[in-house]
Amino acid sequence: MSATVENTDEVLFDRIISTNLKSTFFVVQSALRLMRAREGEREDGGRIITIGSDQSFVGKSNSAAYGMTKAAIAQFTKNIVLDYAKQGIVANCVCPGTIATPLYWKAIKKYCQQSGRLLEEVHQEESKLQPAGRVGEASEVASLVFYLANDAGSFIQGANIAIDGGYTAK
Repeated sequence: MSATVENTDEVLFDRIISTNLKSTFFVVQSALRLMRAREGEREDGGRIITIGSDQSFVGKSNSAAYGMTKAAIAQFTKNIVLDYAKQGIVANCVCPGTIATPLYWKAIKKYCQQSGRLLEEVHQEESKLQPAGRVGEASEVASLVFYLANDAGSFIQGANIAIDGGYTAK
């Protein structure tokens, strides 16, 4: 799903919008309806945690439509807080950077096949781009989501939280 503005046709654009933005919007809409239907049954109204990206904060080349959707998700999360915090609903956006997921490895392998470069070499280059000197692990993102979903994170509201090894601090 990487492409410049000129290389993003309408089919790809619609796919990115549907995958990232429409799905997030309508899942949140359904969750809010369920949460509001249960008002008074719980001490709090519930938690909504959206998934943005480091591209919620910074642009990256060949990522016009993807970055646009991730920035929109971050803004959307703030709107949820403004509209629903009084009902006890907490919303935050987790914004991962480069994380060693199956999608990451698939993209790296595809790049290596196209370029003839070695997998470990490309992975090391990606690691060096991060101030932390490594790519993140999915378990680290899961731990942040778990924290935000529990009572300990209840006063964190409307935050776009980078979990990117310092990438967006540059």
